[in-house]
Amino acid sequence: MTTTTITLTDAVARKVAALAAAADQPVEEFIERVLRGLAEADVDLEQGLPVFRMPADAPKLTSAEVDRLLNGDKG
Repeated sequence: MTTTTITLTDAVARKVAALAAAADQPVEEFIERVLRGLAEADVDLEQGLPVFRMPADAPKLTSAEVDRLLNGDKG
């Protein structure tokens, strides 16, 4: 395994730490999981931003489903 040092702003470091805690994972494991997902994803860059491509057979989300998810409803 390669060890790499990254520099984060304080705000980003706080957010990553909070997300890792919510996932009940150490920060290093959380970052590894997120970056692995990014590396394995079907992703392109458009105007410098990552765009994730969904498989053709992926279920489509309705606006009602998005609202449900945004409101934290488990459904």
